[in-house]
Amino acid sequence: MAIQTFRVYYSQPMQGRVRKNFQIPVNTTSVAIITAAEYSPELVPPHHPNERVRHLGDANVWVSNVGVHGDDGTPNNGVEFIINVDFPRPLFVVVDISVLDSEVAITHF
Repeated sequence: MAIQTFRVYYSQPMQGRVRKNFQIPVNTTSVAIITAAEYSPELVPPHHPNERVRHLGDANVWVSNVGVHGDDGTPNNGVEFIINVDFPRPLFVVVDISVLDSEVAITHF
């Protein structure tokens, strides 16, 4: 099984329910796991100049409604999801998108 992770620091602060679409190489049977956290754009950890400090503040930040799309003959492969920020003011959000490409056992009930 191959696992690939993409980290996305959103440069515009978010509040409420925000729909996102990230274009990455996936197919219809891929499984995507997405986590989210608040981050501080001005804080850079030592020895990691492209990263920012993620932290657990007082806000509830989470991802819901994850859906992969691809294999339809177009270059529009990727994952759509909702970022939820439950806080009185907009916050900077980072997500980690991990894609698991393996054989998926599909069952219909």
